[in-house]
Amino acid sequence: MDFLSPEAHSAPGPQLTVRTSLARPDLVLLDVIGEVDLSTRPILDTALSAALHREPEVLIVDLTEVSFLGSTGLSLLVESNLAAIVGGTDLRIASHSHTVQRLLRLTGVDRELRLYPSRSGALRDVGRG
Repeated sequence: MDFLSPEAHSAPGPQLTVRTSLARPDLVLLDVIGEVDLSTRPILDTALSAALHREPEVLIVDLTEVSFLGSTGLSLLVESNLAAIVGGTDLRIASHSHTVQRLLRLTGVDRELRLYPSRSGALRDVGRG
């Protein structure tokens, strides 16, 4: 596997695509595009697990292009955050989508995750530990 090339995980059809890129050895970016629900959870789960397996200092999950985030996606984000904490990875969620941010606030998940309104915001202090 070439860690400098983006990887893409997707289901048949346009439901969900996750692009993984290794920006630096200590930083992994996941671009999530489409709908995160029960049928697409395995795709995101595989991408998150693979990213956490690399043990980066920071993992940024960009949900900017997510059109639907169901409860199964929320639980996966929380589970992944717990795994990140155990592994010493700082998991950051980036999204300027009002719908996604509102859902995270209404469910209380915003208190469990590090949320940023943009990818650039999530990247701002990477490496200044």
